[in-house]
Amino acid sequence: MESEKAKIHPPPPGGVDAKMKDEKAYPIILLTEALTSFGAFLLSYYNFIHNNLYTIILTTMEALNVPQQICAIVLLATLLVAVFAMTVAGAFSRICQISFMLLIPSILWFSNLDWLQILELPINLQLFKTDLPFTFTLYSGLLIVSCETLHYFLFQIKRTRDELLSRGAYKADVGKVTMKQLKFSSTLTALCMLTTVTITNIAFVLKTTLQNITNQIIYPYIALGTISATITIICILAYLKVQARKSP
Repeated sequence: MESEKAKIHPPPPGGVDAKMKDEKAYPIILLTEALTSFGAFLLSYYNFIHNNLYTIILTTMEALNVPQQICAIVLLATLLVAVFAMTVAGAFSRICQISFMLLIPSILWFSNLDWLQILELPINLQLFKTDLPFTFTLYSGLLIVSCETLHYFLFQIKRTRDELLSRGAYKADVGKVTMKQLKFSSTLTALCMLTTVTITNIAFVLKTTLQNITNQIIYPYIALGTISATITIICILAYLKVQARKSP
C-alpha cells in the first residue's frame, strides 16, 4: 500500500521536507502590496497638503480654536491608523482608493473644466488650487493607477496559489510558479507605466498640434469622452469574451 501511495503521490524534488518548506513568494507579494500601497498613500498625501483644500481645512479648524499644528497631526495620524488597519486586514486596494480621494482635488484643478459649476454646486474651483506642477500631479496619478493594477495582478496570483495548494500541490512547486507570475506581473505593470509616460511626453511635445485638432471638434470633451468610453467598453467586452472561452 505504501509503495502504491508513493507512486500516486511522489515526493517533491529535494525530498519530502520540501513540501513543508516555507515558500518565499507569498511574503514577497505581501511586502510588495504593503510598500506600494504605503508609497501611493504618501505620494497622494503630499499632493493633498499642497492643495488649497488642506489649507482651508486647517484655517477652518483654527477658527474653531483648534491649532493648525494639532489639526495637521490629528489628520495625518487618523489617515495613518486607517492605512495601518487596512494593511493588517490585507485591504490594499482600499488604501489606493484613499490615495485617489486625496489626489482628486488636484486633478479637478488641472482638468480645465469647472465640474462643480456644471453640477450646479455652490463651490468655487479655486478651492482645489494646488501649488504643485501639473506633471507632478499627473505622474502621481499614474503611479497610483499602476499600484492598483499591480494589486489586481497580485490578487489573481494569490487566488491561483490558494487554488493550487487546495488541490494538494507542494509548496515548493507553488512557490516557483508564484515567483514567475510575480516577475511577469511586475514587468508587465512597469512596461505599461513606461508606455504611458512615453505617450504623455509625446503629447506634451505635440501639444500645439493636438490643441489645433481638438479646437476643430464640436464639444471636444463630449466627443473625446464618448470615444474613450467606447474603447473602454470594447476592451471590457473583449476581456469578458476571452474569460468566457476559458471557463469550462
